[in-house]
Amino acid sequence: MIAGLGNPGGEYTLTRHNAGADYVKLLCDKKSLALKKEKQINGSFAELTTEKYKLIFVVPSTYMNESGLSVAKSKKFFNLETDQILIAHDELDLPKSEIVNKRICGLVPPGPGPLRAKALGRGPLGQGLRPSARG
Repeated sequence: MIAGLGNPGGEYTLTRHNAGADYVKLLCDKKSLALKKEKQINGSFAELTTEKYKLIFVVPSTYMNESGLSVAKSKKFFNLETDQILIAHDELDLPKSEIVNKRICGLVPPGPGPLRAKALGRGPLGQGLRPSARG
């Protein structure tokens, strides 16, 4: 499952806050998939099934700081293991348009609500708005 984080409301349209949600919507558009609202997950989802795999796209309908609820409900709704979830979200410390795949294991990491769970995959999307701390 790929969960794309963002914020609801017109004021966040095409802003960095919606980078994750916009990424998931773009992937769905490229595969001609329609996101369907589902109250049980507090968001929308689409499914792509091939001979080799099934991929679920989720866009929470909550604000980013509350999106952990939607991710947790989606995990249960689709009967997934934690290591089957990738969270797509904005990241100021990455150069613009860079995507990094990170695995989170262990203690509570910083970040939006859903990133506070153990062993979640993260796909931060670079925003290039903050000077890199990596030198």
